[in-house]
Amino acid sequence: MFNNIKSDKKREKIKKKLTNNLGEVEESFFELICHINLKKIKISKGGCYIINCFGIDSNKELAKKYDLYKPITYVIDGFNIDKRKLYINGYDNCKVFIKKSNFSNVLVINNPLECIIEDTTINAYSYLSLASKELVLNNVSIKNKFKCEDLKISIALYSNNNLKILNSSIGDCNCNVFLKSNNYINLINSNLNGINTKIDTNILFTDDKSKILAINNVDIKDIFHNKIITNSKYLIVNGKIVKKNEYERFLNTLIDPLKDKRYELYTLLVKLRDECNKNNEIKIKRYKSELENSNITKVIKKNK
Repeated sequence: MFNNIKSDKKREKIKKKLTNNLGEVEESFFELICHINLKKIKISKGGCYIINCFGIDSNKELAKKYDLYKPITYVIDGFNIDKRKLYINGYDNCKVFIKKSNFSNVLVINNPLECIIEDTTINAYSYLSLASKELVLNNVSIKNKFKCEDLKISIALYSNNNLKILNSSIGDCNCNVFLKSNNYINLINSNLNGINTKIDTNILFTDDKSKILAINNVDIKDIFHNKIITNSKYLIVNGKIVKKNEYERFLNTLIDPLKDKRYELYTLLVKLRDECNKNNEIKIKRYKSELENSNITKVIKKNK
């Protein structure tokens, strides 16, 4: 009995060691869940919060010895961080789950296996970078902390695999927004807003309730996209300008070569029409000017 109690206490200590002593650890059959305590976060010399989240492979042998060889998820719940920058580093395939939090400074997340952010507001300062193998944002608002036009920020979301943005608003008129995923990006009931908005992925899926907005350019590099709603002056897909209207509309995918050629022909015809109209206007103005400068006597004689 005594040995069992002693063993349990030792095991609890090992759980905390495995999770870098960041908070209370909950154990389920499938995983270890570390509820991060803000008071246990290290502060760097520069005054930044730094959270180093380690996966189970960092201490594989120790975990196996105490029957704790399980995936680790780190939970940040109800944090309100205003004055300090926050850096979250993920190692050895750990997972990070952020919920019901507010951040009002630089936020950087580096490379956990999976990062899920829910019900969270981020008023970013200077820049925001979220990078994960799997990245999910649900009911998240990301904006520039300052409304001044001279203080623009960069928002970058990266995923090695899939990026999902659900019920969220990313960016505003004082942000540049960049999304990159090596597989696909899902945009569901969400808006991207930026001065310039760039997307780099294989497959871009957006639903009818989602918009990709920009004051200047929306620049998309992909293999396939279903449709896009945008108000940007220029929509660039794989290096080609495929839209140059200031009103909002749907654009169907242009990966079909025949559609591509038709669009090129349409663009050429529009350009020729505009050139012809421009030349005709010049001729009309020139002829009108000649008539106005003509001697009325010569005109009367000519008409006789």
